[in-house]
Amino acid sequence: MAREYWGDQRTLGYMLHDVAKDNLNKVFVFFKEEKVTYGELDEKTNRMANALLTMGVKKGDRVAVMLPNCTEFVFVQFAVAKAGAIQTPLNTGARERQLTHFINNSDPEILIIDQQYLPLLKGIEDTIDRLPKLIVVSRTPQEEKITFRRSFDVTPFQKLFEGSPELPRVEVKRTDPVDILYTSGTTGLPKGVLLSHNHHWLFAALYAEMGRLNPQDIMYTYLPYFHGLSQMMCTLPALMAEASIALSERFSASRFWDEVRRYGATTTQTLFAIPSILMKQPEKPNDADHPMKFMFCSGISPEIAFAFQKRFHVMLLNQYGMTESHTVAYAPYGEFRLGAVGPINKRYFEVKIVDEEDEEVARGAVGEIISRAKQPHTQMIGYWKNPEATLEMFKNQWLHSGDLGYLDENQWLHFVGRKKEGIRRRGEFISPSDVESEITMHPSVDECAAIAVPSELGEDEVKVVIVLKKGKKLSHPELFAYCKERMPKYMVPRYIEIKEALPKTETERVQKVKLKEEGITPDTWDSEKAQADPKKS
Repeated sequence: MAREYWGDQRTLGYMLHDVAKDNLNKVFVFFKEEKVTYGELDEKTNRMANALLTMGVKKGDRVAVMLPNCTEFVFVQFAVAKAGAIQTPLNTGARERQLTHFINNSDPEILIIDQQYLPLLKGIEDTIDRLPKLIVVSRTPQEEKITFRRSFDVTPFQKLFEGSPELPRVEVKRTDPVDILYTSGTTGLPKGVLLSHNHHWLFAALYAEMGRLNPQDIMYTYLPYFHGLSQMMCTLPALMAEASIALSERFSASRFWDEVRRYGATTTQTLFAIPSILMKQPEKPNDADHPMKFMFCSGISPEIAFAFQKRFHVMLLNQYGMTESHTVAYAPYGEFRLGAVGPINKRYFEVKIVDEEDEEVARGAVGEIISRAKQPHTQMIGYWKNPEATLEMFKNQWLHSGDLGYLDENQWLHFVGRKKEGIRRRGEFISPSDVESEITMHPSVDECAAIAVPSELGEDEVKVVIVLKKGKKLSHPELFAYCKERMPKYMVPRYIEIKEALPKTETERVQKVKLKEEGITPDTWDSEKAQADPKKS
């Protein structure tokens, strides 16, 4: 049973200190051979917070973080919160343009950075508007020193542990911002989502309740720690339940279940293509021999959901939400319905399915999912330094997800896809996931992404980009014929392209924006041209 907190107790620093005083010697973080107890985490983050304050960090200042998955990142998450500052995790896969944007947009007082990323920083130092102080995490004394042209104030990370062990004397409220999480930037430069302590408390409370977490649980997190899925949906629910986390360096399909067994992990958070990737691993006699009871999941392909649960003997708990909106729908414990998320989280949110004019559509009809919080400070504060995007998101006083879905006769929410990824062809709306589901059932197809490309007649044409299974062959006309047999005429893709791999994010989500930018390439097969001139097909 998770602990309950009220008012300004709902801050990361208070919750950690409260749980730690009763669990001083219990391990909270497992990472490789490292073990960090609740007591150690509480004391060291006090020291770090006080050291940051001594370095000039004030309440509301931004502290940017560019670290790989490591225990230092967990320390930073809570230390920055205790100091009343705003953590700004930076995507470690970012390169020059994005990294410059992150730093200039957030304008951090301090950048905590791993030694391995200093060459990246050196490459953009002339484009940074104001130099932050650097706190550098070094792994070995032999690492090459980086010389900057501009004068950075550099402090070794270990110096932060020299601060006072006492609780920082900063008044932190549940309504205060705790971090800025940058979006994936699918429609331009990434936007910074400003979130409060209360927002994070609700994530912790909801996930602890959804998963019936208890002190014996160990939550395995393999996703990048700069991502909210690791920080908000693994670390904080574990804290709320007085449980533990097992932190992996990165996702590895071949090591996944071995790490689960090694740490004794009982649950994790999974999404998008991860289950499909795990299903592609060679079957082993011990596939179901592990301690994991269930996985919080999102965006799993319906085609593999039941097969995944059967093979690995693990239960899936479906949920729907986004960083900005929170978890607005989830399935009751033990219930999984193919293609459906679950009932609306009516205790905290109102949800409607609307058309382009924000008018509610009929039950069962597809529209945009919009939501509104019933309690204050449970959705995002806004987009950092972007009032126009904030107003657009909260149009008509409802948060617009940009996602398409519908409510069935049981009032369960069904997620259809991203609104901007939807395809409008000959007056019909086409869900890319419907196209992808049909095509991935072909025995030679490993992955598929369906996108809209411009039509000469207006509206869109359907293009699919596929990856074949290892050792398999499939011609464009063969796939086209397969689609014609199984799909309505308006859904059959006009364009087909075969690639070695699809571009993906760190969380294994297909980056369709990149595929859209490529558009029709010389390698794209056009069914209309092929039918007009069969010799060229």
